[in-house]
This record gives sequence, C-alpha cells and structure tokens, in this order.
Amino acid sequence: MSHLISPRLLGVVREAGQLAQRIRVDGLHPILKSAAGDNFVTQGDYAVSDRMRDKLPKFFPGIEIVDEEVAKSHDIDIAKLALAAVIDPIDGTTKYSEGSNDCGISVGFVVYGEPIAGIIYQFGIDKMYW
Repeated sequence: MSHLISPRLLGVVREAGQLAQRIRVDGLHPILKSAAGDNFVTQGDYAVSDRMRDKLPKFFPGIEIVDEEVAKSHDIDIAKLALAAVIDPIDGTTKYSEGSNDCGISVGFVVYGEPIAGIIYQFGIDKMYW
C-alpha cells in the first residue's frame, strides 16, 4: 500500500461512494451539464466532488485538487504541482445514471505530473482497488 493511502482515506472514499449510492437509490433528477460544459453529470457526481474536495485537504494540507466536474481544473498543469489529487467523482456517469454497477470513484495522486498512487471504488458492488 502506498504511504499516501491509509485506511482512513479509504474510508472517506467509501463514504463518498455510499453517498452516491444513496442519491441513486433515492432517484436521480434529470441529468445536468457539467461546469466545464463538455459532459453531463448527476447530483451524485456533484455530491462526491464536494465531499472529496472537502476531505482530501484534511489528509494532505496544500494538495491541489484537479476535479473533472470543476471547470477551472481543466486549466491546471499538474506537471507543475508538488502534489495533486486528480479525481473523477463518478467515473462512468452514464452507467451510474442507468443503475449499472460499472461505475466508481477514481482518485489519482500525482507528484509533478507523475502518478504515484490511486484508488478506484466501485460503490455499487463495494469493491475497492488501490
């Protein structure tokens, strides 16, 4: 296990996945367009995005978060960042919105553009990979 990925961090990702699952079970509202304007998102994407952007800095003060659902993230050059988390709050939004379990939360950690660790959580089947 990478020294970055602790059981507590895995717990935060799992909680975010449980949040996405609850939102899907409660019923998704119509699909929304992302802030970046290049894809569609659901309330689940935004809820997971908010949760991860709130929690990750508590583990890694000063970390830059590059988030697929945040338009300004698309202009960030990760090669210049000492530590960044690249997140796709729900990787597979289409499948998520259709009720499929072929979706998950993706979090990658990079140092000056080089990947050093990552987490994928398929919340629909409770499978975590890191």
